[in-house]
Amino acid sequence: TLFETSLVLCADLSLQTLLAKLLALTKDVLGAEASSVMLLDQSTSRLYWEVTEGGASSTALKGMTLPVGEGIAGAVAQTGKAIIVADARGDPRVAKRVDAATGFQTRSILCVPIRFKGAVIGVIQVLNKAEGTFTEQDQELLELIAAEAGVAIENAQLYGTLEERVRLRTKELADANTQLTEALNELKQTQT
Repeated sequence: TLFETSLVLCADLSLQTLLAKLLALTKDVLGAEASSVMLLDQSTSRLYWEVTEGGASSTALKGMTLPVGEGIAGAVAQTGKAIIVADARGDPRVAKRVDAATGFQTRSILCVPIRFKGAVIGVIQVLNKAEGTFTEQDQELLELIAAEAGVAIENAQLYGTLEERVRLRTKELADANTQLTEALNELKQTQT
């Protein structure tokens, strides 16, 4: 599983594609109905759904955020500690508004932090284990996956930033080239 995870995380630099593949693998390995990655926006101290797999539609979750400290994911982001919830309906920490907004029924949750250089940058959560409840072994496996995901997410974000900078610089150079061409044409007309 870890070898397969490494291959998935090294295969792509597109954050969306990388996380979608990771979640599909995670969901299958842990026997869950659904999984998601929520990333932390440091400026607002809120988690937002980056990618979801199975369960609620990603469009229903796209605009939603959770403040750090709210719900299971928010608690994991706040404390940096994994949480297993065997009965989500009876646990007051579960953010019931998410299920209400999406129509998905969360029965059980396993949520672990994603870290980069020791800081929490998001969480991975899997929902509704098909058989039984999530175990400590499931938690350990998901924590190992999350550790590798932290580096891959950071790399993908850096690559995206670099790609954007290259795109902007290329546009600036093209604009400067256009201006130089126009100036050269004006000079030629003046000389004529």
